[in-house]
Formats: sequence, structure tokens, C-alpha cells
Amino acid sequence: MADSSPETRRKIDSLWPEILKRVPAKQLGICMCVSKKWNSLISSQTFISSHTNFISQTHQKSPNLFIIRTFSKQNPQKNPKESYLICSETLKTLTKKTFICPFKTKSGLQFRMVGSVNGVIFLSDDYFGNTYTYILWNPLVNCFIQLPKPRVCFKAIGPYMNVFGVGYDCLRDDYKVIRVVYPQRNDGLDEIPPLAELYSVKDGKWRSVSAENVGFCTIDLDWSVCFLRGSVHWVAYERFGVEKEWSHKSNLLLLFNVEKERFQIMRLPLELRDVCPSSLMVSECQGMLCVTHCVLVDNMLTGELVEFNLWVKKEYNHLSSWSKFVSVDVRGRLHQFVHLRKNGELIVSSKDNELLSYDPETKNAVVLAQGCPSLYDACSFVETLAFLNKDCKKMRSFLPEDNESDSSDDELLSPAKVEWANMGRFCAYMNQLQKYRRHF
Repeated sequence: MADSSPETRRKIDSLWPEILKRVPAKQLGICMCVSKKWNSLISSQTFISSHTNFISQTHQKSPNLFIIRTFSKQNPQKNPKESYLICSETLKTLTKKTFICPFKTKSGLQFRMVGSVNGVIFLSDDYFGNTYTYILWNPLVNCFIQLPKPRVCFKAIGPYMNVFGVGYDCLRDDYKVIRVVYPQRNDGLDEIPPLAELYSVKDGKWRSVSAENVGFCTIDLDWSVCFLRGSVHWVAYERFGVEKEWSHKSNLLLLFNVEKERFQIMRLPLELRDVCPSSLMVSECQGMLCVTHCVLVDNMLTGELVEFNLWVKKEYNHLSSWSKFVSVDVRGRLHQFVHLRKNGELIVSSKDNELLSYDPETKNAVVLAQGCPSLYDACSFVETLAFLNKDCKKMRSFLPEDNESDSSDDELLSPAKVEWANMGRFCAYMNQLQKYRRHF
């Protein structure tokens, strides 16, 4: 006869958080239907933080998810669609799941996908003028937070250029958005040092942070950004001279540590320090810091892209660990690099408006999607419960597993369409839980 003493039950109850944090985030929705106790446990901030940290660490060791933003050109005047493909991959296969963006931009076009951290995507409506619309969105649980208008704006300082980054402060269990603003001088150059402000989800407001040691300009032409090792990374460059008699000096990476809330720099390999800074793009692939160099025959605005070189930093804290991973001739075929897959294939856009998975060795390519080639974007992704217990504007349940790519916005957001598994699926999943118990 099983021991059902209170002490034994307490020991068993203490094990469930350790078991459940090993369960994929999406399937935890089923577990929340088991009992009120499990529902309370899984929706608690303590468990969400523990689960997020565990899943994130596992993802860094063996990343198999990334997200791609596409924008259809089938009928851009009538009903363009901004979609997000969450791709799960192994060495042989790639499966996709599509979410139609549930938000509408004030410009009526598309958001910029600034980045993703712990399953939270940061969207900015600034492609065609700054509307001060910024959204932190977890598509898995379909919860989002719309940020308030920053304090530094056109009305306060006049013309400016700004860049954003999103990161996670694991010490405070807090998601943060950093904004670096370069006011425009009378001669047209950006003011240095810039202004900087930080939004904290926990605090719910913007506040100023020091940028006095930032003597560099970040690139503003299709700027790229990534979050890795606790820091936001941008491509930047040094300049010297005054007024219009200035010259480009050297390229580097500008970093912002979200825990220390401090800016610092990282040097690039010698081969990339003197090229046009707008030809560089920073990203995170397979847990490594990557920089892509687009080689053109003329210039960034009118030149033809002939090849791109992908550099990776295998050991983050060592400058000498930069190495050229691959060099791809794109003359007449490909448009731009988007992402590096786990199997070594490249996610690239073509001049025929296609998104491709391209094998640089065999030169074979598989079509993943079709849309506007200049608006493809991608970053690593991990499914978590972030924002599940936050006081978000539109709190919804998990999205159904059979969500189709052609679902309308109303179908995507309607709680009546969001249903949990039936009893048969639930019983099957409870059997799967034994696997996680054995691994514990």
C-alpha cells in the first residue's frame, strides 16, 4: 500500500516544480488543467522564471528554434499580411508554424522586429516615421505589453536618429528595452555622446541612463541588433574631424549590459574595421555572435550585392576567436543573408521575393516563404511562459496547436477559438510526463 502520509505528499509536491520546468512551454497549458494546484504553480512568477531560465539554458546548448518575420507583397495596397514563422529544426528537417501579426501599425504597413529574448518579441513601428508605438509580445501565450511614449521625442529635441535593443536582466527577472538617441546637429551630423533611456517591464516606465562614454555612432540604415551574454549589440563606427570635414575611422560593436546598465565596446576583426559600416549586420546564431559583411561593387545605396561573408566569434570573450565561417557568391541570385541554420544552411532572401534555405556547399535551395525580400528578418527564439501572469492589455490562453497560417486576426485573438486538448490528448500527454520524471 502506497505511503500517503502528509510528509510523503509534501515531498512529492516539492518535486513537481522540478519536473514541470522540463516540460515544453506550450504543453504546460495542458498541465494547468490538471488541478487548481498545478494551475497556481505554473502561473506563478517563481515557476515562470525558473522554467524560462531552464529552457533558455537548454536552448543555448542546443538551439533548434528561430523566428522569421515575413511581409507579403501579393496585394500590398489592399491586404498585406505581416507574418511570423516559428521554425523548429533538426539536422534533416525544418517545420514551420505561422502566426499572423495581431497588431496594426499606425502607418498601415509593418513593424520592425527589433529582436527576441526568452520568447518575447520587441516590435517597433518606425519604418516610415516614428509613431512611438512599441510592443513586447509573447506569441505563444499571446500576451503583450505596449510601452508608453518615451520622454526623448521630436517635440523635446527636434530631429534625431535612434536605435533600440531588448534584453533580459536575470538578476531582477526583468525585461528591458534600451533606446539610444542621436540628436541631429545643425550641420546634419549626429550628436555625440547620444542620449539613452531604458524601459523596465517591472517599473513600467522609461528612465534615463548614462551614455557619456559612448563616443561612437551606430548605423541607421536598416540597423541590426542582437542580445547575447547579457548584452545588446549594435554595429557602430568611430569618426574623427569636425562638422562636415569628418572621416570614418574604425568599425566596432557597441554593447549595452542590461544588468549593469552600462555601455562598452567590442572590437571587430581587422578585415571588417575599415569597410563601410552600413554593409555590416550583427546577429546571434547557434549561441554565437555573428557579423555579416555584404560586399558590393559600388555602394550601399546603388551598388550590386556580389557576395556576403559570415564571421562568427566562437569564444565570446576572446578577440582572436573571430573567424570567417562562410563566403557566398550571390551574384545574380540572392538578395541578403537572414539567418544561419543549425545544419549549416543559410536562410537567405532571393531577388525573386523568395525566402530560401540555401546550402553553400551543394548550392541547392529550398523555398520557405514568399514575400518582400527587403523585409525578411530572423532571430533565435525559445518558447516560454513570459508575460503569462502579467497585467497585459489582452490576456489570452495559449494558441491552439492547429493554428493555420491563413487564419484571420479575429480568429487568432478570439478566446473562443483557443481550446485546450480533449481528454484523449490529455491522457496521452500524462504518459509523456513520465519521460520528464525519468530524466529528473
